[in-house]
Amino acid sequence: MMIIDVLDPRLPVPTNPMIAGDIVLIATMAFACLRPEPRSRPTMLRLSQEFLSRRKALASPIRTISLLQLCNRNMDLVHQSNEQVISGPI
Repeated sequence: MMIIDVLDPRLPVPTNPMIAGDIVLIATMAFACLRPEPRSRPTMLRLSQEFLSRRKALASPIRTISLLQLCNRNMDLVHQSNEQVISGPI
């Protein structure tokens, strides 16, 4: 399933690469927050860091991005978040 299939069909498909990139980032963050195990979800600090540091234009058209790709990005985010929690101060 493609990300375009879960977006509101009443809205136009974003053509601006920055807006498309923001949508992909938000969707990736949302999937990361839906993990069943609370400890495997990113912290609010991690999410805010992602929002502040990863804002960039999307290189490929949003129509070509699948939900599976977002879930794979989600796994990277969760892994990085867990590393930060483990290596951070106690």
